[in-house]
Order: sequence, then structure tokens, then C-alpha cells
Amino acid sequence: MSKPSLFERLLSICGKRYDDPDVIALHAEEGLGPPPPTSTDFHTPVRVSNKPKGYQVFYMGALRRPEFWPPRPVPGGFPNYVQLVELRPAFQQYLPEPFVVEMDETRAKELAISTSKGRVTSHTVYRLLDRGDRSLRVVVGPLGPRMSLAIDELADDDPRLQPLSYEEKTELQNQADKLAAPPAQSTRAFPRRPGVPEAEPLPPVLHEVRAAFEAWYRQKPRRIPRDHDYIDFQMHSQRDVTFITGWTQNPGHEAEFYVFGKDGQGSGVAFWLVSDAPLAEQPVVYLGSEGEGSVRPVSKNLPDFLELLSVGLGPYEAPDPREAGVPLEPLLGVRAVLNAHFPSHVSRSPDAIVKEAAQKFGDIEARMMELSFKP
Repeated sequence: MSKPSLFERLLSICGKRYDDPDVIALHAEEGLGPPPPTSTDFHTPVRVSNKPKGYQVFYMGALRRPEFWPPRPVPGGFPNYVQLVELRPAFQQYLPEPFVVEMDETRAKELAISTSKGRVTSHTVYRLLDRGDRSLRVVVGPLGPRMSLAIDELADDDPRLQPLSYEEKTELQNQADKLAAPPAQSTRAFPRRPGVPEAEPLPPVLHEVRAAFEAWYRQKPRRIPRDHDYIDFQMHSQRDVTFITGWTQNPGHEAEFYVFGKDGQGSGVAFWLVSDAPLAEQPVVYLGSEGEGSVRPVSKNLPDFLELLSVGLGPYEAPDPREAGVPLEPLLGVRAVLNAHFPSHVSRSPDAIVKEAAQKFGDIEARMMELSFKP
């Protein structure tokens, strides 16, 4: 009997718990490390990626299915289940047949079979292949069409789900918080920065970058998902001194970060002030709005960050530039700022910049979990 394909194996684990033998075996054979056992809440996914093969497994602490609902706190938080597997262009070689997924967001809205309530960010357009309650489907959003493998979930108001009030959800989260073990303490020695930072104007070099970026952006006033030179990044006009508190839900840590940008999903871009060095020598980090699994270092300093931006990669796109699939468009204005302010900077490839940042500042996610912990 032949071994199931990678496509079939990924499809089959959708809806399974982290300790299911099939999930454990796939992680081991694909070199993904142990499956993440728990999430600290049941709203935020934990993501595990295999970039060379082009897929990303989303684990959630709750699935809207009768057999898994309501969520049940355990030591460490909520037990994780595979909610979906997002497929990127590199995964095309593993698909059972070629599928065409090009579609703009307007057409996606017309054909959508389901949309999120409130601020709609994506639209499930159609199912390409069915395996009972699991399917290969196309989701279209602001960043373009994506394919994913997923298990069917019930709507929030489905009578087969036990409805949970806001108070009941809050109590469940409180129970999980009490059961969660405190994260490891950071081994870094951070400078003492007493007091609350002020919302000061950005330094001149960042103002120039902001002006150059906006000038480039105005040249492309209407973007659609097929624009592969899309950079999901916006710079603030001054330092944001409220973002870190909103992210961690714990006040008192704003001074450790200099937040100067964001993306369309509400994620933040900041200097992580790990030393007393000048701002331009501090690492740049991406603080994803989806919490654990979406936090990462981008570059070791400002010149490297400008290098990434100048070749057409923002803080969201930089870790996986192959996803664009086409040559990137340089931002000549940002390059001019880089050359003017950092004439001795030596250009390197985006991959080298991101890898060095990951090696030196890969503990940023653990630090954010530490700052978010509530005993």
C-alpha cells in the first residue's frame, strides 16, 4: 500500500488534536519539531511553518464543532487543534492537480460562501476539492487569493453549538490563565527606563523614509491582490506609546519598544530597545496582531531594515520573499535615504538580513509572551 501524499496527510490532520499520532508523526517526518500543545487563549492561532515546501499549519485552542465545544482549559491554556493549513505558491508541486486561484477582492465578495462578521478581511470563495468535512478551498483577502486545507466549522449562532455568553468566555479565559505556566524569564539585561515615554515626533531619518515611502505609494493609488509589489506597511508620524500595552494587556512596558509603524491587520513594527545604543542600532521587530506565532525579528538595525524596504520588502513580507513569485520593485527614494544617512552600509541579500536578525534576536517572541503573562 502506497504512502499517502503530503497533500492528503495535511488534509487529514485538519481538526485533529496536537497529540494525535498522525499529527505527531507528520511533525517528526517534516522536521517541524513537536506540535504546540496549548494556546493561551482560544482566539489566537499558533502557526508552524515549512517554508521550503510552502505550507503553514494553524493551531487553535478551540474549534467550532460540537465534539470540541465549549473549549476546555487544561494546564498550559487550551489544548490545540489543527484548524487549517495555509498553502503558499511553493506548495503547487504537491497538489493533486493544478488549480487556478487568481481572483480580485471585488469578485471574491460576489462569490463568497461565507464572510467574517464586522470588519471583513477575507472571503471563502469556493471549495476546490472535498473530503467529507475537510476541503481544499480558496480564500481571498486584501493580500490576494490563498489556498488552504481546512475542516468545516459551525457558525457562531448554530444551534448545535452551546452558546457562550461574554461572561462565560471571560471565565473560561480566566481559568486558562490560572492554569498557564509562567513563560521563561528573559536572559537579556535590559537598560532601566523608568517612566512612560512620550509620543515624540519621529527622528529626521524616519521622517524622510516615511516621505519617500508615501511618495512611492502614491504612484500606485489603486492596488489589487495581484500586485505582487504590494507592501503592507504604514509609518506613523510620531512614536506610538500605547501599542505595547494593547498587545500585552499589561501596562508598564512601552519604554522597551519604540513603535513607529503598523500594517493593515493591526500589527506593529518597532525598534526593540535592547541596549543603550542609538535608535538606529537597535533591532527592528514585527509584533503580529495574532499574538503567539506572529512575532519575529526583521533586521538587526535600521540600515538593514531600510535595505529590505528599498528592495520592495516590508516587515510582513521580508521573512518569506519567495512568496511574491515575481521580481520586486525597488523603492529608489528609500534607497536614497539609506545612502545619505548610512554611507558605509554594506548591502546584503534579504535572506541574509532576516537570518542574522533571527539568530541574534529570535527571543523577541518569548519576551512578548513574558510581558503578556498574568499570574
